[in-house]
Amino acid sequence: MIILMSLAVLSFIPIKYIYPSRLDYLTENQYLRVSMALITVIWGAATSGLLWLYPQSNHFLVAISLGYLLLYIVISLYRTWVPLTSVLIEE
Repeated sequence: MIILMSLAVLSFIPIKYIYPSRLDYLTENQYLRVSMALITVIWGAATSGLLWLYPQSNHFLVAISLGYLLLYIVISLYRTWVPLTSVLIEE
């Protein structure tokens, strides 16, 4: 019940989540966009590997999966707290 209520409250918090495939609105740097796409593919492969190995586990794949989760949260919070510049919004 506590988890359900916490998730219900969190649904009203205005966090601007990023889309790994659509970073053109966040940065013009091609290197960052390609890096995020590559990291997302690596995360997908690690998650698939964890599913393949289930019920066993692999600490390296778990570390990759949790690392991507933390990266995603940090970038989303950055996007929430630091507004886009007017130059990017006008495009």
